[in-house]
Amino acid sequence: MCADGFGGWNVDGCTLVEDTTDFVSCECNHLTSFSVVFSLCSGNCPCESVSDDALSIISYVGCSLSMLGLSATIVCVLLAKCYRGRLINSVHITVNFCLALLLSIVFFFTIRSAVSSSAACTTVAAFLHFFMLSTFLWMMIEGMCMYRDLVIALGVDQSSTKFRNVAYTVGWGE
Repeated sequence: MCADGFGGWNVDGCTLVEDTTDFVSCECNHLTSFSVVFSLCSGNCPCESVSDDALSIISYVGCSLSMLGLSATIVCVLLAKCYRGRLINSVHITVNFCLALLLSIVFFFTIRSAVSSSAACTTVAAFLHFFMLSTFLWMMIEGMCMYRDLVIALGVDQSSTKFRNVAYTVGWGE
């Protein structure tokens, strides 16, 4: 938090394109993992480095815990005795969703180290975008599966390989 009581936003590499009463449009010459909608602090904030350090620590701890939880979820689902020998659609969807989210966090971690090279930055950003999109698509597939299970409950084959093939094609973009 800045001395004036409001937050701050680092504007290095960004330029203002248009500023109207309805919206603000900016362009940046770098990739970021998240964006800020607006900034209430103009100029340099005296405590910016302290909040950056705190946010970095929180991000690393939170992402590490998420990676641990996702890995444990994948292992538990794959090793569950009730699923051995017969992997049903919900298991496939859960494992692929967790895998896509886990890989997006891994690439989120690596994007900071890839900014030194343009090719590496582009590659890591492409993978990050791919796995984030894949995560959202696996969530959509889970929603479709839940809709099918809850609304169209009668007469639907739960182990349909056709549905599974479509799900893999949509989820991973194959």
